[in-house]
Amino acid sequence: MDVPMKSKAFGWRSFLSRLPTKGALVRKGIIPNSNSFCAFCRGTMEDPVHLLVSRYCVDLIWREMAEWFGFDNYKAVDIKESFMRWFNYGRRVGLRKGKEGVVWLAVVWHIWLVRNGIVFKGDT
Repeated sequence: MDVPMKSKAFGWRSFLSRLPTKGALVRKGIIPNSNSFCAFCRGTMEDPVHLLVSRYCVDLIWREMAEWFGFDNYKAVDIKESFMRWFNYGRRVGLRKGKEGVVWLAVVWHIWLVRNGIVFKGDT
C-alpha cells in the first residue's frame, strides 16, 4: 500500500496483536491492572480488537464509513477479518492495486491517534 511506513507498521502490529494497549501493558507488568480500562468506554480491558473493531463508538465510525462507501458487509469479529472485508470490497469496486486497504488503515490509524489523545493528553 502506498501509505507512510509508520501506518503500515501499525497495521502489521495490529494484525499480530502487538499494539501497546493498556491490556498488553498490564500483562507485561508495566502499568497496574486498575489502569487497564479502554480509553473510550472505561468499562472493559483495552485490547486491539475491542479498541479498533468491536467497541460501540468505534462501530459507529465503521458504519458511517461503510454507508459512505455503500458497503454493507463491514462487521467483523477480529482485526484481520475487518481488514480483509475492506480489502476485498476495494477490489470489488475496482480500486487500483495497492490502494485496497488504504481506507481501513486510515480509519484504524485515526482511531489509534484519538485514543492516544485521550490517554496522554486528556482529550475528550
